[in-house]
Amino acid sequence: MRKNRQKALDLILKHEGGFAVRANEPGGAVNMGITLQLLGEHWKKSRRVPGPTIRDLKALSPKEAEAIYCARFIDPIKFDELPAGTDYAWLDFCMNSGTRGAVDTLAKHLHITAPAVLTWLKKKLPMDAIATISAARLAKMKAHKDWPTYGKGWTKRVSEVAETAKEML
Repeated sequence: MRKNRQKALDLILKHEGGFAVRANEPGGAVNMGITLQLLGEHWKKSRRVPGPTIRDLKALSPKEAEAIYCARFIDPIKFDELPAGTDYAWLDFCMNSGTRGAVDTLAKHLHITAPAVLTWLKKKLPMDAIATISAARLAKMKAHKDWPTYGKGWTKRVSEVAETAKEML
């Protein structure tokens, strides 16, 4: 829902935190949930050259992070067309798992095709959609090799997102 866009962006920025470099981070260095690779893809599309460095990633502004979130996630997932609450829960899942990963996971969880996911999200009662998104997300996380290390934090985030999404109804 369009009116939830800025609130969702603010919440994502809060959850994603600041700059970090972790050996086991799939994207390597990350700032506000943006990897160096993702920043490079964004710069390439906006014709900024040369490619970004770690220093550029560290200097990433919240405004540029939001522009990347919108171009990469909010607009492609049709955030503004989704019911309140469902929009935020779905956005957070797509950002953490990648849109394709989230779509495939939810489709498998629901026993539907990937193209049917958007229709399901639009039509399902938001309270039920939020619960289903959270359950599918946790099932995917529990199967991840890093679950023993990050499971507690991941569970907390999914729970916080679900609670906030319900408050958006």
